[in-house]
Amino acid sequence: MKIQSEDGFIFATYDYHFNGFSNPGLVIGTGIGITREDEGGFFSNAGKTETSTSLTLNIGYKF
Repeated sequence: MKIQSEDGFIFATYDYHFNGFSNPGLVIGTGIGITREDEGGFFSNAGKTETSTSLTLNIGYKF
């Protein structure tokens, strides 16, 4: 079992609110970040630490 982001992460997102930030409506966005993971559990530091990038796409509705 791998625990992702146990050793740290940094992530930036951008969301576009079609009806304005304060109003309800459709929201679409993206994000990019860097995560570090190892093969250990919550309280162990076992195995090799691996750094990787992540990319997300967010689509939703703000109420």
